[in-house]
Parts: sequence; C-alpha cells; structure tokens
Amino acid sequence: MCVCHEPTFVCYCEDIEPTWRLWGEEKADGALYTVYLKKVRYHRPTRSLSSSHSDSDDEISHLEWETVRVRFVKAGTLKKLVEALSTDDGELETTYINVFLATYRSFSTPKEVLKLLLQRYEELLDAPQNGRPDQHEQHRKTLISALHVWLDSYPEDFRDPPNHSALRQLLHFCEEYLPSTELDAKVRHRIERYSREAHIDPLLAPPPAFALRSVAAGWRVYKLPDVPVRHFAEQLTRMDVDLFKKLVPHQCLGAVWSRR
Repeated sequence: MCVCHEPTFVCYCEDIEPTWRLWGEEKADGALYTVYLKKVRYHRPTRSLSSSHSDSDDEISHLEWETVRVRFVKAGTLKKLVEALSTDDGELETTYINVFLATYRSFSTPKEVLKLLLQRYEELLDAPQNGRPDQHEQHRKTLISALHVWLDSYPEDFRDPPNHSALRQLLHFCEEYLPSTELDAKVRHRIERYSREAHIDPLLAPPPAFALRSVAAGWRVYKLPDVPVRHFAEQLTRMDVDLFKKLVPHQCLGAVWSRR
C-alpha cells in the first residue's frame, strides 16, 4: 500500500504516528484511496524583498503546525499502481516498491508491468501532464530507480530464453532515452550473461547421472529398509531446507503457487 501527497505517492507504514487522523475514503482516477489528515510543521512562505510587511505576517506568525491531506492507495488499476512508483522528490519509496514487486505476479505479468512502466516514463517525458516540469523529471528519476531495483532483486523476471524479450525491450528503451547510462550497461550485462549461460561449455556442465554412479561404485550401497529411520529423516529435511532457501517471496503467493 502507498501514500500520495496529491499527486505524489510515498510509502505507507503500518505504524501510523499520532499526528495522523483518519478522514475517510475517496474514489478517483481508477483508484480507491484511504485519506488521512497529517499534522506537519508549518513552513512560512518565502517572501520577496520587494514585498512589504503587512498585518498578515502577524496573523500567521503564531502558527507552528498545519494539516495536510495524505492519500493511501487502497486499491486501483494496474496502471495506477505503476504510477504510484514515482514521487515528487525523486526518491524511491523502498517499502512500496518491495511490496509491489513481491505481489504483482498474482494479478499481472512482468511484460505487462514493464510495458506500463516504460509508457509512463515516455508520457512524463513527451507530454507532461498537470504539474511542473521539474516534478516530472523527479518522477522519471524514480521510475529509473524502480527499474534498477527490479533488475537487481528479481532477475528471473527478465529471463525468457532464447530471446529474452523483456530485456530486449528494456535495452531498446535505454538506447532511445538513456544511452550510456548505468541502467543501459546493466541491461547489456544481463543479456550477455544469459546468453553465455545458454551456450555453456559442455566441459563445464554438471556430470551426467551415470558418471556419478560410477564414482560411487566402490561405496557401500544401502537398501532402503537398512537405512536408519532417523538418518533418512535428517537427509530429507536437509533436502527440504535447500529447496526452501531457494524460494523467493513472490513464489509463496497463493495465486502463483496454485499455478505451479
């Protein structure tokens, strides 16, 4: 779940400070928001040198706090969830991006999310919507950070042999909008790595099963009834531990698990 200072989204933590007060819910632009009123320290607007002092200065000089509306995304379309990745300050909200990347497979696919994310970047670049140009620049910066986190945290989302179409799409995007950047280099490195793994030298490949049997030919062979029950259970447990260590959070989602 995430928070937005209209129209900027920031992450929502479960431990809400006492300065937060529930206001209600509202529907807007394909999303359902939970609205809170937040008490923040008041910042007096900067006045120009030419502006004269007036009685209004005395009226606001005593203010220390003000209340702002903060919207938490409770539900929304996939497009809105992708838009929520960006913020006005250009800083990626780690809580939201981690939750989103861990759960989106239950209602979407990597290709669909990548398409929407890249489209969102192009919209902010080519046809700015409501807001200032500097805000759009910060939003684009956040989306690029989200791509970095996605590539680093869930590289398997981009492994689609033999062509790795998602990576190719991202590479084309980098060539057009972000050439010679860190993201461009990271995507190229990922493509090269997957290509090398697909053409691994047979001499470096794992030995076949018959080779393992021949190596163990001199070992003592146990029949299943002869194996101590405790030892057998320990070996099965170790095998289970190795499998569970390889699990990533999104594989434990009910919707994903049922398709396995």
